Amino acid sequence: MIDIKPNSLENISQQVDRLEQRLNLKLPLDYKEFLIKTNGGIPEDNVFIHADQSFSIDTFFGFVSNEIDNLNNQFKNFQTISTNHYLPICRLEGGDLLVINFNEHDYGNIMLCEHETDQMIKISETFDTFTKLVTPYNPTSGELSGYEVLDVKIDPDFLKELEEYK
Repeated sequence: MIDIKPNSLENISQQVDRLEQRLNLKLPLDYKEFLIKTNGGIPEDNVFIHADQSFSIDTFFGFVSNEIDNLNNQFKNFQTISTNHYLPICRLEGGDLLVINFNEHDYGNIMLCEHETDQMIKISETFDTFTKLVTPYNPTSGELSGYEVLDVKIDPDFLKELEEYK
């Protein structure tokens, strides 16, 4: 399971039941258990690699008052660009979404929906399998190798503020 800073868990089981009724289908059990346990939230470990490309998770959607992170709102918005065969569950840095596929032959698959092309790319067959792909960010990874800090400038006013805290 992913370490996550969860959202409020108040009435979460009822919210999940209402979502299933609204969708007229059952959520995959592994995702449903995750949702009940966390109600989405911000993951501590947030990086996964697919096809030699690194992706960073911003937040998992839940039943929250913040519209942009609200699972119901995300589903409603996503229906305008796709069918109701997908449920957005997570936003990645850069704007792409992870969705659960509800098509009969790919039920429960985790898909990457590229926001610029709406292309769907299969990431894993289950939510549990996906969570095993997620790792902590590694600042020494090859992604940043070869870069060197040449100069650092600090605002003198900021230095004065820092001196006040000594």
